[in-house]
Amino acid sequence: MMDLGILGEYVYDDRDDGWLPTIYENDIMGGLRLAVNDMDDSNILLGVIRDIHVGSTIIAVEASRRIGESVRINLDASFFINMDKEDPAFSLAQDDLIKLELVWYW
Repeated sequence: MMDLGILGEYVYDDRDDGWLPTIYENDIMGGLRLAVNDMDDSNILLGVIRDIHVGSTIIAVEASRRIGESVRINLDASFFINMDKEDPAFSLAQDDLIKLELVWYW
């Protein structure tokens, strides 16, 4: 039987010391986690973080599945969409990432 989880979070940081900006000062996050509960331990996690003030959006995807008894394939991806120049995370605007990993255990 599959297991679907729904995630939600509000992130607020009111520190105004000017010393270290945070990319999560007034954001909302929503996501889904699907665990297939199969013999291969297949699962996927999708999350979206949106800055309420400037509209910057971060999308993150993680997925994994075993292949046989000693191999696992993992996918990690992050996408930075409509990053506003006033957002402390603007420096990540060109740093989209897709990583496919094949892991062998012995």
